[in-house]
Amino acid sequence: MDRARKMLIIKCLVVVIVSLSDHLAPAAELSNQAQLAVRTATFEIVHLKPVTDSVSYEKPLPMDLLPYSIRNDKYEPMGTAFAFGKDQFVTAAHVLHLGSKSQRLTPVLRDADGHVYNIDQVVKYSLSRDFVVFTLKEHLKTKPLKENTKLDTGETVFAVGNALGQGVVIRDGLYTSDTPEEQNGRWKWLRFSAAASPGNSGGPLLDKKGNVIGIVLRKSVNENLNYALPISEVINAPTNVATVELPAVAKLEVMDSTERDTLKQEYSLPMPIGELDKALVGLIDEFNDGLYQKLLDKNKDLIFPAGDSSHTLLHTSAVHSFPSLIKRSSDGTWVVETPTKVSHADLGHNGVLSFEFQQGLVLLHIRKPDDISHEQFYGDSKVFMDAALKGLTMMRNIGPERIRITSIGNATDDSPYVDGYGRKWQLRIWPIEFSDSAIVTLALPVPNGYTALMAQVPTASVHLRRTSFKELANFIYISFQGTLDLWREYLQDAALQPDVFKHIHVNYDYGHEFEYKSDLFSFKCNDDLQVINGESGLTLRFSYFNTGGKVTWNVSGVSLSANVHERNALNITRHSEPTADMPENIRQGWQRLSSRSHPFDAVVTTNNDITMIQTELTPSSESKTISDGKINYSVGVELEGLKNQTAMKERLDKFTKNIQILER
Repeated sequence: MDRARKMLIIKCLVVVIVSLSDHLAPAAELSNQAQLAVRTATFEIVHLKPVTDSVSYEKPLPMDLLPYSIRNDKYEPMGTAFAFGKDQFVTAAHVLHLGSKSQRLTPVLRDADGHVYNIDQVVKYSLSRDFVVFTLKEHLKTKPLKENTKLDTGETVFAVGNALGQGVVIRDGLYTSDTPEEQNGRWKWLRFSAAASPGNSGGPLLDKKGNVIGIVLRKSVNENLNYALPISEVINAPTNVATVELPAVAKLEVMDSTERDTLKQEYSLPMPIGELDKALVGLIDEFNDGLYQKLLDKNKDLIFPAGDSSHTLLHTSAVHSFPSLIKRSSDGTWVVETPTKVSHADLGHNGVLSFEFQQGLVLLHIRKPDDISHEQFYGDSKVFMDAALKGLTMMRNIGPERIRITSIGNATDDSPYVDGYGRKWQLRIWPIEFSDSAIVTLALPVPNGYTALMAQVPTASVHLRRTSFKELANFIYISFQGTLDLWREYLQDAALQPDVFKHIHVNYDYGHEFEYKSDLFSFKCNDDLQVINGESGLTLRFSYFNTGGKVTWNVSGVSLSANVHERNALNITRHSEPTADMPENIRQGWQRLSSRSHPFDAVVTTNNDITMIQTELTPSSESKTISDGKINYSVGVELEGLKNQTAMKERLDKFTKNIQILER
């Protein structure tokens, strides 16, 4: 190839490269004049830092790890706003947290010189389009930015905002595409490649002349293509109207059914920002409550304990010392989901925290430490949460360091709640100011401590979580256990006891006699048959079953052991006749019990160095009829080690002789 031809090819390539570069590369910056106009018209949305912090930490917070400008600023950044029209400003609706019950103090506008201005009236608002137009209480001479409602994709754009709380910055990129709004495509989002960081929300998206084409709203999750609302949507929105359109879903963690709907409401504007916030809070809470109730009403014939899918569980009696959820399985039947990943933490003084994470919830049981009094443990919310935080890891990030939280103080909301079965729960809420979140717990006092549900949620979700916890209370399967020392204190505190304890009487005299009586059965035993002292263990096994056509929660079994850590025990368990549609193993078990076949034939068996003997007791015909179907009872004795038939049968007969079945 001759030299002239080579030079021609090189020149052509240079022209092509330069042409592509001019088309693809964004301009380096706005003109100085445009930059000045933009910076003058763009503001931070900030709020005062929380004046109180209810949280205690394992060591002083290393605030020196934060940048100087952040740790010395009495305000915290929320987002960005810019001048829009005469004496008006616009930002993203989510920046102001309207309707979210945020713990953040009242948002204000702040200029580059640090002056703050109070927000006055909201004059335009759209929750779905995510914008709000507002005025200030103080007059602020600011020239608004010009608007451009027509821009071609591929052109240079600039994202302006209070990026990462470091002040207003301008970053360039390309206007890449339009994306239809997700629900039904009523408008199109602007997509752009200019960098957007936390704090950019509400800032202007500009063309290369400094005109506003949109409001920066959010980052893209998986790619560097961020979202903005076209400024035309703000311009064309109806004046003096607040439009609320909020898709919502109601779900109960124990089943896969959901209920969906969209909240739609309009308010006349202008309205003071505080009044609009209050109106939205009430509106959203009422709507979510109604949606939740609609879910329950629509599934009332399927939700436990209703329907045939509940039959098996209504014929089940099991010991659950750790709180277990009653859930609808994949085949539609209701079962008790036995936890499989329970962790434990030593709280000292015989106290133990057991917990498991499930679907954003924490199921937990706290065994009361011996050094905490009954009155403190059940009456002081701080004592309860401090014990939980010894085992649960809750952290606060300060720069690159994570600091452990040791206490969150007293609950600000501490109220009783009685579930559908008469169990008396304690509903408590602790605000976490620094994260605008809260800890919500629903705790049931039991003889050896607490069984509880716990969740940390954004402040906006506290009401919904409180509502769902109240419903979930009806789906907690738990046995009541403890030493006789702990039981004595529990039985003296009627305020903690479920309603069923009005029909349960437990009396004992250490070294002498133990007596249990309910409306279903009763028994007595002397100290020569079972050790009766403060360390003896008593378990009441609670189940759900039909009595007189109504599902109740009642004691289906009692176990009295020599020690809570031993298997030396006397046991009595209630059984009801299974229906024909129930699993074969349950029907076979009933048949063996009714016919006194093995293992209910009063013949000893040994398993894992535990000797057991069981028999069957049938209610007498003179007993009071309070149940549906046939009822039988199994009675058993367990002893550690290898024991002979004669000795075990003698103990079983002594125990059985003092049992009375009060139903048939």
